[in-house]
Amino acid sequence: MALLQPDKNLTPALNSALEGLRDDLERARHLAAEVHGKVDGSSKECEALRFTLQKSFDTLAMLRHGIEELRRERHFFANEAMRAAALEIRMTDLTVERDRLQVQVEELSAAVVRK
Repeated sequence: MALLQPDKNLTPALNSALEGLRDDLERARHLAAEVHGKVDGSSKECEALRFTLQKSFDTLAMLRHGIEELRRERHFFANEAMRAAALEIRMTDLTVERDRLQVQVEELSAAVVRK
């Protein structure tokens, strides 16, 4: 800052210009400090945003895993439902067959009794 002090050997116009430079330098330092503070703040905001995004990605990964598990369960239950429906149809067919055979047994029993 010694260079920016008024110099007795300089003209008043040059000393005035020197004073202007001193003010400009002081404002530049102040602005640099402000920018540095904002950059630090932005850096902290970026870090907070990065943390939030990472948590979001982790949560999405957990949700994806849960969805895959639900799909596996859905397929299992759908297969079981189809199997139950097939067994019900088979049971109905067997019941009809049983009733038909029961009628035949009764008819044959009646024919044997008549002879």
